[in-house]
Amino acid sequence: MHTGDVIVELLKALDVRHIFGVPGEQTLPLYDAVARREAIQHIVMRDERNLPYAALAYSRLSGKIGVLDATVGPGAALLTLGLLEALHSTTPLLAIISDLQTDVHPMTYMGAASQGTDQPLLLRPAVKWVGKALARDHVPILVRQAMLHAASGRPGPSAVIVPRDVFFADWPDPAQAHELARGVQPHHGRYPRQRSIPHPDAVEAALRLLNESSRPLIVAGGGVLHSQATAALLTFAERFGIPVATTLTGKGAIAETHPLALGVLGGMGTTAAEQAARAADLLFFIGFRSAQNSTLFWTLPLPGQRVVHLDIDPEQPGRFATCDVELVGDARATLEVLLERSQQQERATGREAWNQQVAEYKRAWEKELAAETRSDARPLAPQRVVAEIGRVSTPGDVLVGDASFSSGWAAVYYQLKEAGRQVLLPRGMAGLGFGLPAAIGAKVAAPERQVFLLAGDGGFAYSLSELLTLKTYGIKVIAVILNNRSWGWMEWVAKLNFDQEYFALPDVPFARIAQAAGLRGVRVQDAGSLADALSEAVRADESTVIDVESAVWEAPIRSYREALRNRQAVTKTGVVSST
Repeated sequence: MHTGDVIVELLKALDVRHIFGVPGEQTLPLYDAVARREAIQHIVMRDERNLPYAALAYSRLSGKIGVLDATVGPGAALLTLGLLEALHSTTPLLAIISDLQTDVHPMTYMGAASQGTDQPLLLRPAVKWVGKALARDHVPILVRQAMLHAASGRPGPSAVIVPRDVFFADWPDPAQAHELARGVQPHHGRYPRQRSIPHPDAVEAALRLLNESSRPLIVAGGGVLHSQATAALLTFAERFGIPVATTLTGKGAIAETHPLALGVLGGMGTTAAEQAARAADLLFFIGFRSAQNSTLFWTLPLPGQRVVHLDIDPEQPGRFATCDVELVGDARATLEVLLERSQQQERATGREAWNQQVAEYKRAWEKELAAETRSDARPLAPQRVVAEIGRVSTPGDVLVGDASFSSGWAAVYYQLKEAGRQVLLPRGMAGLGFGLPAAIGAKVAAPERQVFLLAGDGGFAYSLSELLTLKTYGIKVIAVILNNRSWGWMEWVAKLNFDQEYFALPDVPFARIAQAAGLRGVRVQDAGSLADALSEAVRADESTVIDVESAVWEAPIRSYREALRNRQAVTKTGVVSST
């Protein structure tokens, strides 16, 4: 028995069922231990950059900590972008990373030892916590600490670094591994681990403000989904009669067909949500980290608006704007406390005019949405493409959006018929290439659910090698590529500010590439062909890549479209400026 066996026994006790990895010589004990057991499946991918994305999607859908492994040097360095995505989007991961053997550590600096570097220093900005095992007996202690750090408080990634000699070290007594795992419980690998509630005085103050408000709006962030608080949110919104907008990562906090739901708030969002946010006299932020899109580049809250902010992280309320009431606690537990306390108080009245106004905002947006999604123009408008995905999907299916415009198209135009985590977007670092590996992780976590991927041609090209992972493991993903042969967002900014088109890309034959990888691939040019291709892909048993000829001059950012119509430039924040 070696250290790899000990790690696997600990992971089994934590109810880990999948690990995403790219092997290296130093991590082979982990692969050996997994191969000799049936409890855990190793999903071996083609590029370390994609491991955190797959593990992140797996974590968000499973409610467990996502686990990944990579080897020393290049493997560790390639993880950093994905770990930062998880850190900034509050997703718990455990990265198991190998290192050179301990007796050559003095030679790892300045390239004296091949692949050697100061890995804790390299990883520290990208994780909540990192520990390095300098001896065999350190490993189980550090693995347990890493899992606790990842799932406690505001979730995030943790890393354990294991040098080669420690990884290969013998453990003479096999019973010792089982003994070490005894103190580990399955709930240690899930989140949220604990559900805290705010101080009673803060709860009472929040209820007073909510009852005094005549035009309140809830803005539900990703913390609502992390906390599994969708049912509590719906009950709260209905009892108080408060409309609900969501952030990009909070999409799914409420069914978007519900009369109180206004869709995503932000520059990549619905007109209804923005109008309500600007007209509200109180904003109730829940599981919300004050990011740029959902605050309209930190212009919300507006002067005079009252703010109640609920978050598990005490550093979030009041971070960028004055907060009238700070509620530090778990979203679900706190909403349940608010509901319980509200039963002892009179219901707020006098919101009929506000509710009518919000309903008008929503009707106007739905009219706008219907017009955009019916377009038969060629090349196809992305709005129509997303609408076609919506027509073949069923409640509970998952849509993964890649970074850039794909995230906006998925967030704004894919309408959720029920609450829950059904849309996954990269909003931590928003790096291109998130889509395909995240779709793999999503399908591994939820094999019974249909997983769609929406990506641009530029972003999809980042992770083409993972088509081979789909084939290797028989993972089914329906990938829809918005192929406009350009770096879409950059093309728009160049056009609006410099009246230039710099970034024409070659017309990559993605369908043929998919076929070469042993998957299904089809190229479509019109809405009818797209509808047929999607229906066939849903019925198929294997992955399909649908390469859609799509329009360049469509954007999910409303200010960009307005600027193009008026031949105006845009600022960094996306606000139209005079030329």
